[in-house]
Amino acid sequence: MTLERGGVVDVASEYAYPLPFRVICALLGVSWHAEERLGDWFTVLAAGSVNSVAVFAEASGTMLSFLRETIGAKRREPGDDLITALIQARDGDDRLTEDELVSMMYVLFIAGHETTASLITNSVLALLRNPGQLALVHDRRDLIDATVEGTLRYDGVVQATMPAVATETFTLGGQLVQQGDVVAVSPLTASFATGAEPDRFDVTREAPHLGFGHGIHYCIGAPLARLEARIALRHLIEWLPAVQLEDDNLERLPSIMFNRLAALRIHMRERS
Repeated sequence: MTLERGGVVDVASEYAYPLPFRVICALLGVSWHAEERLGDWFTVLAAGSVNSVAVFAEASGTMLSFLRETIGAKRREPGDDLITALIQARDGDDRLTEDELVSMMYVLFIAGHETTASLITNSVLALLRNPGQLALVHDRRDLIDATVEGTLRYDGVVQATMPAVATETFTLGGQLVQQGDVVAVSPLTASFATGAEPDRFDVTREAPHLGFGHGIHYCIGAPLARLEARIALRHLIEWLPAVQLEDDNLERLPSIMFNRLAALRIHMRERS
């Protein structure tokens, strides 16, 4: 991503999305040259039931076909990548069924970049809307890690988990949940509500959150997501103090699961 003085760029599409997408492609052993085509499928899949069943089924079916073709190619020509390792676990030690293999790749591919792209974009937005915090982080690079954690609490990337069915009746937070009820947990809401003054973005305070889940369902990709977001901010922080939002009337992409900006257009301030 290049930003000429007076020029306008979209942080979301030109930086935050390509970075983790190409990283996960490299890890899995998939060419990222089909980025635009794959991105169209991911946008539909990330939106979930916001789309019609027919639209979702078409994107999902196309994605599954792509993954099965990729598995076939890797079986013929193994590589030094995660897909090959998963295939070997499937074919060699018989630890995965074929459906489990495809499902694992499906989840890794989508979760491996969608949430990180949003984390980077939301971090940049939080800093630009809080110039005092931006100046602080610019002067103290040791606060970049805290900025990532603060964003996960303040403007987390996962709105809701996949719906679950209660296996027993219980009360949580004064809310009665009956056996058989369908329950969707919102890590975004739970994270935002922690601590005093939750609507204040402050990178100097501890920021407990559920951005990566909890317990046995804690996100396996959390270390990678944190690393990518920290690297991205270290790169961007040099010139962020010299840019401003092109339009502060921002739109979020329709999605049940993810909290993702449709675009984050910025431009370099003109010299005074």
